[in-house]
Amino acid sequence: MPSPFPGMNPYLENPELWAEVQSWLVIAIAELLVPQLRPKYRVAVEKRVYQMIDDNSIFIGIPDVTVGRSVTSIDKEHLWVKTR
Repeated sequence: MPSPFPGMNPYLENPELWAEVQSWLVIAIAELLVPQLRPKYRVAVEKRVYQMIDDNSIFIGIPDVTVGRSVTSIDKEHLWVKTR
């Protein structure tokens, strides 16, 4: 009998299984991106994203995979924490 849900797999989208499938898929996507983007960019998994407005930060969300500049390509001056 053909699936009553074209384009969907009810077995994989079962609530008991989907979280695990989704986690493995996210890791696989990140692993495929890393060799194509390094060393200029880095790939992060489930990194929190904030928007800065003046001195306030607003939580935007937690995307599955994020691509950003590598620490080596960021101005090193911005990485120093002032202690005084």
